[in-house]
Amino acid sequence: MTEVYADAFYHIALLNPSDQFHTAALEATKALTHRLVTSG
Repeated sequence: MTEVYADAFYHIALLNPSDQFHTAALEATKALTHRLVTSG
């Protein structure tokens, strides 16, 4: 299975409607077909 790394930039944009990249993060989420991974 292919994995895609999601960093803080992605999560902040996804959760913050006023972020300039919010719409892009939403669209990327809808288009995902791979599992997301994060560091932690």
